[in-house]
Amino acid sequence: MSRVWLWRFASGYGIWLVLAGWSPWNAVVGTAAAALATWAGGVLLPPAKRRLPVLRVARFAAVFLWQSVAAGVDVAWRVFQPKIPLRPGIVKVAPRLPAGPGRLLFRGLASLQPGSLACGVDEDGYLLFHCLDTREDVEGALSRLQDEIAGWWKEEPA
Repeated sequence: MSRVWLWRFASGYGIWLVLAGWSPWNAVVGTAAAALATWAGGVLLPPAKRRLPVLRVARFAAVFLWQSVAAGVDVAWRVFQPKIPLRPGIVKVAPRLPAGPGRLLFRGLASLQPGSLACGVDEDGYLLFHCLDTREDVEGALSRLQDEIAGWWKEEPA
């Protein structure tokens, strides 16, 4: 049995026990639920030939968390200081990640940042983001996020 399958089973079982609490009955039902979820996950999302560099992902997570907190404080400040002028609008970003999971990850992570929200793709293929203030370098920030993801989201040859 591969490490991917064991990891999926163990994480599903662990989540089950955290949510349901420990008891002999929950352990039995959790084992069955985790086994079923592992099987369904294998059918719906087979293990990919992808390896993520753990240190780069950890560094990215720390930077992302810091940026999220800073952006959240900025949005809260703007809410409580209504005299701060906003210039909401749409920003176009050229996609550099291939269509698929990497690009979806980029759009999802960008939308988690307060002040920006993925809102579509235009007819030329540019990714569209709604932002609170178009005077800020939103395009540059999103391009750096895309570059960071591109640095560790690489498929290995099959």
